Amino acid sequence: MRLTVTLYGNLPSYVGGREKFTLELEPGTTVQDLIKQLRLPKEEIWLVSINGSRAAETQPLRDGDDIRIFEPVSGG
Repeated sequence: MRLTVTLYGNLPSYVGGREKFTLELEPGTTVQDLIKQLRLPKEEIWLVSINGSRAAETQPLRDGDDIRIFEPVSGG
């Protein structure tokens, strides 16, 4: 299955600086599996959305999904 992934904040630094890219993944892959595959530190992730809706870690991904991963906002 083919997905679009967009990373925000400092998260692109974990994947070679890419902010938006497409991935081919096996059917049955979950949000948690994707985070592990991208080697994103779990503590650096605040929110994951799929097609504009908040996603749980155990949510399975589907072909054509638009995944957006955000880090916590800080500063003032």
